[in-house]
Amino acid sequence: MLLKKVLNILNKEQTKKFYICGFLNFLFAILELIGLVSLSVIVLLIISPDTYLEKLNNFNLIFFEQAVDQMRNLEFVLYFSGFIFVITTIIKLLIKQYTIKFTINLSVQTGDLLFSKYINKKYIHLFEFTSAKLLSLANFHSARFATSIVNPLLSLINSFSIIIILLISLIYVGGPKTIVSLLLVTLVCVLIYGFIRKKIQLNEESIIESNIERQNILNESHNNIKYLKLSKKYARLMDLFIVFGKKYARSLSSNQIFLHWAKPLLEICFLIIATVFITITLDNKNSNIIDHIPVIAFFLLSFYRMIPSVQIIFQAFVHIKGSLETINIIEKEINKTELQEKQINNKDIVKINFNEKIEINSVSFNYQKGKKLFEDISLEIKKNSCVAFFGKSGQGKTTIIDLICNLIDPIEGKLLVDQIEICEKNKYSYQSKIGYLSQNFYIINESLINNVILYDENNFENRNKAKLLLNKLFDNLEIKHLIENEKNVGENGVKLSHGQKQRLLLVRLLYENKEILILDEPTSSLDEKNIIKLKKILKDLKKDNTIIITSHNKNMLEVCDKAFLVADNKIEITSVKTQEDNEKN
Repeated sequence: MLLKKVLNILNKEQTKKFYICGFLNFLFAILELIGLVSLSVIVLLIISPDTYLEKLNNFNLIFFEQAVDQMRNLEFVLYFSGFIFVITTIIKLLIKQYTIKFTINLSVQTGDLLFSKYINKKYIHLFEFTSAKLLSLANFHSARFATSIVNPLLSLINSFSIIIILLISLIYVGGPKTIVSLLLVTLVCVLIYGFIRKKIQLNEESIIESNIERQNILNESHNNIKYLKLSKKYARLMDLFIVFGKKYARSLSSNQIFLHWAKPLLEICFLIIATVFITITLDNKNSNIIDHIPVIAFFLLSFYRMIPSVQIIFQAFVHIKGSLETINIIEKEINKTELQEKQINNKDIVKINFNEKIEINSVSFNYQKGKKLFEDISLEIKKNSCVAFFGKSGQGKTTIIDLICNLIDPIEGKLLVDQIEICEKNKYSYQSKIGYLSQNFYIINESLINNVILYDENNFENRNKAKLLLNKLFDNLEIKHLIENEKNVGENGVKLSHGQKQRLLLVRLLYENKEILILDEPTSSLDEKNIIKLKKILKDLKKDNTIIITSHNKNMLEVCDKAFLVADNKIEITSVKTQEDNEKN
């Protein structure tokens, strides 16, 4: 069942590599046996070469007389056994290297897949995600899937193969006495596993919960640091962060301690069992211990090698048991295909032109079943005009913008551009014409020019275009020291004022040749001086661009050609003059 879930998450290439890793880990066990045999031979040759020759003579190898003669050369056998041990060790290291690379790459690729699933979700379903949940999914759970589920599965293949192959060899060499030892070892393992399993599972749940809570606190404090500094309310937040930190540390350290207890307990039990086994083997009073050196060496080396394998099996089961929630979360996200936007091949994308107007035609929309937020609304926005949507908070201004951008689909009605309905095939072409300036600025900690170019090729042509646009929207004194010195603007543009950030992003939209500019509450944090600058910029821009504004500021009306009042689940067109009078009243 678990393996089926894992394979359901992996793609074809990853599945192929998973099976290769499984086979290589089985081969690892065979190499382990060969290495132990070669070590046993080396031990025997060092302690009692005569015993080795005596045992060699007991073998009836008529058809391999030449090989037997070669094996009587003790120096050759010693070096050959050493060579075999070195070669098997190197191959085992290469197998481990391949497995480690696979699991680490799988962690990154799973994170990439989950982020891709997030990006390609239908916009309306993105409201279910917090930043902490996204971080947890793309980083924590993707790493956990690779290191606490897939890697332990491969470790189980490796460790079980080693134990089974060694046990078969021990039973062949030691007979029924080995079976008794095996039963004792199994009993000890079951008792130890039963003791630590439940405790570790509870701790794993606590680790996940406290880690997510700490991420939430970090995000909230970073996004509201100014308020926290001035209000002095960060003490409670700090206390919570410390509490969850202690919970995380306590649970993690407890798990590590439990897992480390397993090894010494197993070693003690193995030592006792091995001692009893050797004592039984030497039950003949006339028996010479030298005669039993090969068997004793092989048994001791085998038991010693099985101890870490048993510990790995313990850890693998514990990690898998504690990480089952992770695989359920990832599987759930990957299988939510109905929440994903339909992917269109480049060859199937239909280009759409915007030459006349955008229309919302008899549109109805609601977020939940029941009362509709909007019902049977219609409006049009002409090319190269500036329109504004006014209204109190919570009336649906942002929803109207989302409908115009085709980020959400109406339950009834159509979105038309030049009388052509926007659909899956032309949606990409239409949305590529839209530049959206939100109240949350997307600014990277690099120079102004790099913020404009963003992820385009950083060549002379693009840099020159960006510089010309910057000089157009900024006055010389404002921009000179930032452009010429190529200084970084700080994280989230901390070195810039709100008005400068806003103009920087307008420059980026113009650089990207956006035909439709949407500004969400552009005056919300601007002083009168910057509002005047913005109005002048918009008056110039609407000669070549269509501008859509959401605002409650009456001062923006003088740059608009049309105003829409959003209230009581309706949208009413109103003249700019009338709206100005209403604002005054």
